Amino acid sequence: MEEQIGRYKILETIGEGAMAMVYLAYDPGIDRKIALKILKPDCCDDKQLVQRFLRESKAAGALAHHNIVLVFDLGSFEDRPYIAMEYVEGQPLSELLHAEEPLPLDKILTIGIQLADALNYAHSKGIVHRDIKPSNILISSDQETVKVTDFGIARFTGPEAIEQTQVGTVLGTPQYMSPEQVIGQPVDGRSDLFSLGVILYQMITGKRPFKANTIHSLMREIAEKSPIPVGDLSPDAPPGLQLVVTKLLKKAPEKRFQSGAQVVRALSHELKHLRDDAEHGRPIKLNSFRIRWTALAALIVAITMAFGGYFVYQRQLLMMTEALVDFGATLSRFVAREASAPMLRENWVSVQVLVEAVQEQQSFAYLTITDRNDMIRASTDPGSLDLQYEGPTGTPLETTVSNVVVTEYEDAAGNAVVNFEAPIVISGFNLGHVHLGFSRAPLNHVANTSLVLLVVLAITGIASVVFVTYLLTMLLGRPIRVLRQAMTEFTSGNHQSRIAQKRSDEFGDLFTAFNEMAASVEEGQVTLVESDDEVSEAAGEAALDEEVGEEAEQQVDKILEECPEDIAGDDETRLIGSRNAQG
Repeated sequence: MEEQIGRYKILETIGEGAMAMVYLAYDPGIDRKIALKILKPDCCDDKQLVQRFLRESKAAGALAHHNIVLVFDLGSFEDRPYIAMEYVEGQPLSELLHAEEPLPLDKILTIGIQLADALNYAHSKGIVHRDIKPSNILISSDQETVKVTDFGIARFTGPEAIEQTQVGTVLGTPQYMSPEQVIGQPVDGRSDLFSLGVILYQMITGKRPFKANTIHSLMREIAEKSPIPVGDLSPDAPPGLQLVVTKLLKKAPEKRFQSGAQVVRALSHELKHLRDDAEHGRPIKLNSFRIRWTALAALIVAITMAFGGYFVYQRQLLMMTEALVDFGATLSRFVAREASAPMLRENWVSVQVLVEAVQEQQSFAYLTITDRNDMIRASTDPGSLDLQYEGPTGTPLETTVSNVVVTEYEDAAGNAVVNFEAPIVISGFNLGHVHLGFSRAPLNHVANTSLVLLVVLAITGIASVVFVTYLLTMLLGRPIRVLRQAMTEFTSGNHQSRIAQKRSDEFGDLFTAFNEMAASVEEGQVTLVESDDEVSEAAGEAALDEEVGEEAEQQVDKILEECPEDIAGDDETRLIGSRNAQG
């Protein structure tokens, strides 16, 4: 290893290919580390390789984008051309793909967006990369930035093209080639987008879409066969992302995305949905049907529960009051009947014993028996005996028991009391009265407890309805968003847009109707194009069978013998074959 190449101080070797060495070097002029790529001595005699090396510097040097490795300088050292370029601390995407852990979906989308943006920029400058593959994609050490490198077989397009690759030359890495590259047809930016689709497919599923034992069979597969759908290998992949990959891998270039900008928009849309879902749904609009339906359902249930709870509470309170009145009236008449005989004999001791016996068996506020002169002869309050009885004044209540007067009043402590007054009569002769009082506190406690339980039940019911309604509207919103996304792509001019999601409900019928509509519109627009495609496809298949097969395999065998280190791995394999077909 040279310690100095030009003004650059070599620090270490960081890469080696069939035609060049890559060093980590220090540039004192700009006081920074750089990557220095220099052609190997044994390759300098091959004019084609030298041209290819210089083409890389011209292609990359014409680009200034944050997702493309920058070229700082082009020079020569001992008749060996070199390129001084930006040094990216990180690792190639190929190493990430070989890791055991699959890439997170948000990282896949982020990588795809940056790649599509870089390709869109390069294509806008008239440069087609033609060798987009994981080993030519560098991921920074912070895992945030993607850099495209190695424009060694880039093609300049447009009226100001610097150099054209001969029509009919097959260049690139077989696993990531587009169908038009495979059969040696002219390529444009849509070929790079096909390669991007292959990379996205591999990042999502962990497998390449096209794989075969020989170069010939691999090329046939790329040109003719459709890969296994992404959803079959990765069912959790969002339908929108599956659709993007499917469209990128279309055989006909005109059926793919037509620019990297379209891919950026589609993947950014999927990334936004993914992040919204990670934050428990999309940002909610106050006028969205999810909020309106949930609020309406909650309001209806709340009103229903309020009226129902009030009715139940009042009805329960009324029924308990009626039961109390009937029971108190019956008990007071029972005491009056039992006290009549002792009252007739004026046996006040027996009357007091009766009061105490009833008190032991029943729970009430008080029980007082007075004679015909309203003198208290027996009572649950011994201190009131032989005193003049002063009856309470209150609100009369109705009772079904005759001869019992029922009134409700508040005592000195503010408690509600129901008083029952029953006469003590023998043979029509009035001997006195029974005064029986029941506190309403236990009754009110039971009613209030029931009210609290009704409120808890109402809150639980409302919460359940809100949760279920919100969940249902959220589930309903997902197919609506899928349809809206497809309609947005369709109105933006992407008539190849289809909804990949399969459903067996009404939304499934709606998706089918949309796909049929889109297919009808597309069919009306591309009828003539499809006719041309059939001719091109037949010609391409014949060319592939007759010319690419044997010649391509011979060229690959030659490369294997001359530069075996360049094809050490699948990601590094290149195919360089010549064809005599005219473009």
